[in-house]
Amino acid sequence: MGFGGVEDIARLTGVYATAAPGSGVAAEPPASPAAVQLLNRIALTAAEQPSTNVRDSQYTYVKISGFTTSLNGDTGATERGDEAMEQWTSVDGSGRTLQRQAGEDQWLDAPGAGPLNAPAYRLLASLPTDPSALLNEIYKEADLNHGAGTDSTLGADQAAFVAIGDILRCFVAPPATSAGLYRAAARIPGVTTLPGAVDAAGRHGVAVARTHDGERQEWIFDKNSLRLLGTRTVLVKDSAWGKAGTTVESVAITDMGIVDQPGHTPKSGL
Repeated sequence: MGFGGVEDIARLTGVYATAAPGSGVAAEPPASPAAVQLLNRIALTAAEQPSTNVRDSQYTYVKISGFTTSLNGDTGATERGDEAMEQWTSVDGSGRTLQRQAGEDQWLDAPGAGPLNAPAYRLLASLPTDPSALLNEIYKEADLNHGAGTDSTLGADQAAFVAIGDILRCFVAPPATSAGLYRAAARIPGVTTLPGAVDAAGRHGVAVARTHDGERQEWIFDKNSLRLLGTRTVLVKDSAWGKAGTTVESVAITDMGIVDQPGHTPKSGL
């Protein structure tokens, strides 16, 4: 388990795989009515956010805190790693990426527009906002990179849920795209809600979740503003990663926005 940002952050978004729909895998029930209702409310809130005139010369800014868990394949021991990070990414992908961890700066090569598991702002802005068309793009990308012939154990539906969550958590998207992603998630089978969850910063909220192979992926939202606070992964059964109920990955979004230059932060934070 682990993540970082546009080369490192892509570790987070690159974990999904898929078994193509209709492959013979037993179908799960549709998203629960409560999840559909909540995700549609969240989508409406996202769509109402101010839409700014973003220039190609600008940068997206994301600041996160939290931890992830790694597993030593030889000893079976687990180790928790600090994932606090700030990252500045070129809006169109043409500029170099600045990543700041533990007070140290690292410059990464210009990422380009990127695939959907490491998208620049302009790529996200080009996506369809219709939820059916957008979900189809998510499924296609997952199948292309981690479908048949790979070693992944995630199915198509979990792959789509993880991919959408990672985009929303790790990358800045236009309001219409964010709203479309939430509406697309409401169409994924097996999605449910949890009345209470806590992010890596200790903030309490309501969660949209999906469980696969003993792990529950959660997106945590503020109950009042419906803003995405962060995500976490919780074990629902004992495994090599730990006992049931253990949180093995937790990430809090502490700031996000558009800035003029790498190193700058938004004038008004989250």
